[in-house]
Amino acid sequence: MFCRFLLSKNKIKPTVTIDNQLLCMIDTGAEFPVWCHEETLLKEQYPEAVACGATWISGFGGKGSPVKVFQIPDFKFGSFTYTRLLVAVCPEVYLGVDFVFAITMFTKMNITLKYAQQPGMIEFESDRDTFGFGAKTNASGLITEVFCLSQEEWTDINL
Repeated sequence: MFCRFLLSKNKIKPTVTIDNQLLCMIDTGAEFPVWCHEETLLKEQYPEAVACGATWISGFGGKGSPVKVFQIPDFKFGSFTYTRLLVAVCPEVYLGVDFVFAITMFTKMNITLKYAQQPGMIEFESDRDTFGFGAKTNASGLITEVFCLSQEEWTDINL
């Protein structure tokens, strides 16, 4: 499977538009996908999203804090589908984008950035079109790690 996105001309970091409206920054330093608005806006955009836990988010210039995590059952990204995408909701972190897509979302893909040409492009390629998301929790129940799984790798990950 293959998909290509034009890069936003107004952003320094690789940023793409999905669903004709959502700005999504690809962040190689992020471990967790982040929604940068209130949870009510997440529910408007993805009505099937459900709260499924919490995680500790640091970075973004802050000391860190626990935030709610939502699960989006079938998230479309170009020609790819993520089953049970986990998203931390951090409305206090607005970077001029709607989503921060963590590099963990793309560990099963080849990514090509083409900055030299204008407009720039980013391409994603994989021999699969569907991915699942899994998580590890600590003793207090906070989600400590998320990971991308190919359809063949996941069985039934409970959150």
